[in-house]
Amino acid sequence: SRYPFVGDHFQYLASIGPLALVGAGLDKGLRVLTDPPPWLRRATGGLVLLVLGVLTWRQCAMYRDDETLWRTTIRLNPGSWMAHNNLAVDLTGKPGKAAEAIAQYEEALRLRPNHATAQFNLAQELKNIPGRVDDAIAHYEAAIHYDPGLGLAHLNLGALLALKPGREADAIAQYEEALRLMPGSATAHYNFALELLKMPGREADVIAQYREAIRLQPDFAQAHYNLALELAKQPDT
Repeated sequence: SRYPFVGDHFQYLASIGPLALVGAGLDKGLRVLTDPPPWLRRATGGLVLLVLGVLTWRQCAMYRDDETLWRTTIRLNPGSWMAHNNLAVDLTGKPGKAAEAIAQYEEALRLRPNHATAQFNLAQELKNIPGRVDDAIAHYEAAIHYDPGLGLAHLNLGALLALKPGREADAIAQYEEALRLMPGSATAHYNFALELLKMPGREADVIAQYREAIRLQPDFAQAHYNLALELAKQPDT
């Protein structure tokens, strides 16, 4: 389910009626006593406030931080794909948490395989792990299958395919799609230039891509350097 059963915030307004009835019942119960001492009402009210305060304190503990919230959600509703994905997002980048983040993404995808963002996020985690590049490629491809408009998925997939012998044409196709979706990405133009370097007769395109990367990001030092190298190869005119 998208919204977990612990979505108790939906019940705040609905709980006003039952709480009012409980309060009225307590007051009615005290009234039936014959001449109850004044302290009894004060003590009863104080006890109710104390109980509610303790319950509120315990409830607030789950909102201490994002990780605690999503762990609590998963404990109460293990079938919430969103909670598994969001916990993985929170764990991503935390020291020593990479393996658990991957496990949470995998569980989110087990529950909802067509979740393109989770496919992309899992690929992001796997791409830098030795021996998991093929898995990362598969998840980028799944992300694109479910959401073809994910420009970063096309860009990163192109970068991984560029590492594979014989996949140059596939990498170029992914870079071209990334540029169609993100024409303002200096990184996409730069990576595209790097891949075009492998193709004979594409020198002019390589230079054009480097120039565009620099236009979009003037402080792109590596693009300046690579452009200079390419220009140095050109015959004097």
